[in-house]
Parts: sequence; C-alpha cells; structure tokens
Amino acid sequence: MAMIDSFQQSVPTFGRVTVVFSAMAQAFNAWQVRRGRRIALSQLLEFEPHRLDDIGVTIQDIEDARVLGAPIRPSKRREW
Repeated sequence: MAMIDSFQQSVPTFGRVTVVFSAMAQAFNAWQVRRGRRIALSQLLEFEPHRLDDIGVTIQDIEDARVLGAPIRPSKRREW
C-alpha cells in the first residue's frame, strides 16, 4: 500500500499540467507580440522622412521605442 500512495503523490495532477500549458501559451503570446512590434517598428524605419513627418514621428522616436519598448510618442504637434 505504501508504494501505491507514494506513486499517486508523484503523478502531476490535471491542474498542474493546465498551469504549465497556460504559462507556455502566455509566453508564446508575449513572444508573438514582441515580434510583431519589432517588425512594425522596422517597417516604420523604411518609411521616407516626409511620410514619417506626415504621421508626426521622427526616426529618433522609432529608435527610442525599439530600445526602450515604450510606445511611440509624436515628438512635435503639427499645425495644419
């Protein structure tokens, strides 16, 4: 009987497996978000300067967002 009890205690429960898979899914989703952000910022760097000016950001704003992970904050307000 003692062997059966110790075996049952060492087998992971369904809840533990669920927690592990949930953590893996969250890590994968976070990786996808970081990858998408990196790709989007890289594509912004390929814009011509006058197009960046139209949307109110500079190359320095994009570089800061890439390095710091912060959202892009337009550096100047454009008056139409």
